[in-house]
Amino acid sequence: MKRLSAALAMLVFSAGCAHQTALVEKDRKAAADEKAAAVQAPEKKAPEPALAVVDGKAAADEKPAAEHPLDKKALADHVRETINLPAHVNIEFGEPRPSEIPGFDLIDMKLSVEERSQSEAVYISKDGRYYSLGKFNDVTVLPSQERIKKMDLKNSPFRGKSDAPVTVVQYTDFQCPFCQKGYELMRDRILKDFPGKVRWVYKSMPLGFHDWAESAAVAAECAKSQSQEKFWAVHDKLFDKQKEIRAENAQAKFFEAAKAAGVDEKSFRDCYSRKETAKTVQRDSEEALSMGINGTPAFIINGRRVDGADPQALHNAVADALKRAEKGS
Repeated sequence: MKRLSAALAMLVFSAGCAHQTALVEKDRKAAADEKAAAVQAPEKKAPEPALAVVDGKAAADEKPAAEHPLDKKALADHVRETINLPAHVNIEFGEPRPSEIPGFDLIDMKLSVEERSQSEAVYISKDGRYYSLGKFNDVTVLPSQERIKKMDLKNSPFRGKSDAPVTVVQYTDFQCPFCQKGYELMRDRILKDFPGKVRWVYKSMPLGFHDWAESAAVAAECAKSQSQEKFWAVHDKLFDKQKEIRAENAQAKFFEAAKAAGVDEKSFRDCYSRKETAKTVQRDSEEALSMGINGTPAFIINGRRVDGADPQALHNAVADALKRAEKGS
């Protein structure tokens, strides 16, 4: 498996764009120096790789496994080349710990760019020779059941009946135009096409490149701390007025939406200014990332995932989930 999580990929991509212009002249000079050195120095044979990615192919290094203890530098070099990480991305590894996969340990890999960093676990064979940047899947466990286990819905706001046969969990971003379409699709189509059969659950997933989405999610959660009704009033207002909101007027728009929802304004402002609900927003985002969700909107329908605001795909998924629920399968 040669996969990097969406969070790490986004970190590397965004930082890479910022560094690209600054590195051009440096790269040109380095290339010239390398060319000059090549004329003077004899050609060196490239070292044999000490690690092999788990991808179903034979390892390039045929030495006995016992001769391959964990070499963190070799691992970092191999990871860098495998997923083409630029030089300015720093790679650090923790210490191996037991995993649920026989013959493999887990090791934390931290990628950092300037002050930003992100970590994820990497599977490494006990002899240090093989590693996987992805996850191992158990064919005896359905992906839909894995997703259901990962989601914590106890305190999440919802619309519809609490015991509805179909639960639609929407991971959304108040600044995302496709999420605005997803909101209208759920409100105007799904809840009306399947009356009394759907529970619509909100989860926040503000994307890092949106400049006011996270603050909007914090504000909505502050409204939720007063009541679900007030949360949904703020939720709807933010989506309905999405095109009017900009970074410079966002806070005023949040307060305007909260006031229209009838919140206790002092409590709301205190909650917002202290970012008391930021951890809830972060937990929702981390939950989404744990399921491989890297964009919004994303819908989990009785465990089945549907990405994007596609009316037909969402309708069909809800209809299928309802049919299965009624059959008890």
